[in-house]
Amino acid sequence: MKNTFFEYAILALIVLKIIITGILTTTESFCSFYKYENPFENEGNEYDKTFAAYTGFDTGYGFFAPNVASNFVIISKDLKSGNTYLSTDLLSTKEGKLRFCNLNDVYMKNITPENKNSTDVKINHILLKQVNKAFERKYNKQFQSTAYLYDHNYLTDPDKKTRLIKIDQVQ
Repeated sequence: MKNTFFEYAILALIVLKIIITGILTTTESFCSFYKYENPFENEGNEYDKTFAAYTGFDTGYGFFAPNVASNFVIISKDLKSGNTYLSTDLLSTKEGKLRFCNLNDVYMKNITPENKNSTDVKINHILLKQVNKAFERKYNKQFQSTAYLYDHNYLTDPDKKTRLIKIDQVQ
């Protein structure tokens, strides 16, 4: 009987922690995106940050959360033959491809109109040029590389096709 009570108490604490963490991370994401002051911000609570990092509670519930970044993809096109290649084709390991796809999130800075002339956008353009040069070295051909943002269909409109929105292009 005591073991059952203890198990239910631990379960209740974990569920309560998940609910509180969900509320706090949603509030933090909302406040950081819309540039509000976070009413629950607590800089001095290192225990909570450590606990969240080790248990994975700080990862949130990304897919349905607000302000979740869409994926970016770089597609390089051979100018003579018209063949297209994904930028991850330059890499040989799954880990390298995953890390490169995460690196492509730097193109999020290219989305907002006020950042169009910023240093970060210029750096992103240089990164895209380097990807293009890597394809040209690998295949000894001329390429045109374009960074795209996926426009996924909404759950309310499942018939809409996914499309690519052009972010930047180099030749």
